[in-house]
Amino acid sequence: MADTVKDPSHVVSGYKSTLNNPNASVAAKENAEVMVSKLESSGVAADDKDPSHIVSGYKATLNNPNVSDPAKAHASEILSTLEQPNANGGEKDPVHVIAGLKSTLHNPNASEGAKEHAAEVLQRGDVEKEILMKEAETGGPPDPASVEKGLKAALHNPNVSDVTKGAVGEMLSGNNGV
Repeated sequence: MADTVKDPSHVVSGYKSTLNNPNASVAAKENAEVMVSKLESSGVAADDKDPSHIVSGYKATLNNPNVSDPAKAHASEILSTLEQPNANGGEKDPVHVIAGLKSTLHNPNASEGAKEHAAEVLQRGDVEKEILMKEAETGGPPDPASVEKGLKAALHNPNVSDVTKGAVGEMLSGNNGV
């Protein structure tokens, strides 16, 4: 197996998981406690997580059929207390909403119902109206060069799925069909 550099916050998270795992041995839990203490005292913290990722995780819990009802209730409780920050002061960016709807239309893993809903919302044009209003407030549409730069960056981002990269590639080549 190849040597890899591990993210220290992920290592701390792994040890903390061991502490909470009812199947872990006493010796494993003692070792995990010592390691968490050492890592945290050296400045490594597992709590440096992106708040939007935390919210996404709890939302995924709510929609996962393999999760127990008590776990879903806990996730719902946590979600109700968390603020869901974003750059628009709590509003969804309509440009991103349209991009998400269009990607749903091309996603082979999306259900027919989801595709029909996305097509319906796009046909109504509600989101496009929001974009026009936003453009009027901000002085115009986004700079095309900035958009292209962002799309090209997505192609090289290891966290972007191959399906999305394919859609981005089509957009950059002008063959998006939407």
